[in-house]
Amino acid sequence: MTVNEPVQDTFEDTPAKDRDPEWFKRAVFYEVLVRTFQDSNGDGIGDLKGLTARLDYLQWLGVDCLWLPPFFASPLRDGGYDVSDYTAVLPEFGDLADFVEFVDSAEGSRRPVRRLLRVGGRRQAVPGRPHHLRRHRSLQLDLRPGPQAVLLAPLLLPPAGPQLALRFWLDLGIDGYRLDAVPYLYQEEGTNCENLQATHEFLKRVRKVIDAHYPDTVLLAEANQWPEDVVDYFGSFENDGD
Repeated sequence: MTVNEPVQDTFEDTPAKDRDPEWFKRAVFYEVLVRTFQDSNGDGIGDLKGLTARLDYLQWLGVDCLWLPPFFASPLRDGGYDVSDYTAVLPEFGDLADFVEFVDSAEGSRRPVRRLLRVGGRRQAVPGRPHHLRRHRSLQLDLRPGPQAVLLAPLLLPPAGPQLALRFWLDLGIDGYRLDAVPYLYQEEGTNCENLQATHEFLKRVRKVIDAHYPDTVLLAEANQWPEDVVDYFGSFENDGD
C-alpha cells in the first residue's frame, strides 16, 4: 500500500446519530510506547506492525483510545521529541503504509479503538544561527523573539507547510492530538513567554479548522499551569468554549 497525499475525510458519510463529540469523557486511554511494545520483525525494536498485531489484546484490556508518543522521523537525540519531519514515520517503526494499516485495523475492531497522537518538541539548534531563551534541552533551542512573535507550534513547522501537518494525520484517520508544552508556542519580549494571547489565538484557529472539517476530534493540551491560567485553554465561555 502506498500513501501519497491523504484524502480529507469530512465525515459526511457518518450519520449524525453515530457522532459522539464527548466520547473522550468516557474513554479509557492507554499510552503506547511503540519502541517497547511489540516487535514484528525480530530486530529488537517495537514497531507499528507489532502494535497492529496486538490490537485484540488491547481491546480485551478494555482500551478505547491509544495514545502514541512521537513516532515521527527524528535523529533521536531526545527520545523522538526532536522531530525532524512531522509527516514521516521513523523508519525503525515502519512507514506511512504501516500507520494506515494500524489506523484501519483499529477502526475496524469489534469495539473501535480510537487513535490519539502526541505532538511536541522543538526545532533543533542550527550552528551559526542566533537563538535565545532555551526552555528545554540544549539541543532544542528556541528561536530568538523579534518584533513579530516566532511561531514554534510543531503542527506548522516545515517541511510540512502551513496547516498540512495538522491535517495530514487527521486525514489519515486519527481522532485527536495531545499538544505537548502548549503554553509556550509564542515568545514575546518583556514576558515569561507563557500563556500569551497569541498562543490562545493560534489554538482557537486550530480548533476552528478541526470543528469545521473533523468533528468529534479531541485536542488534549498539556498546560501545566496554575488553575487560573489553565481555564483559558478551554476557550471563552461567551463563545461556547472555542
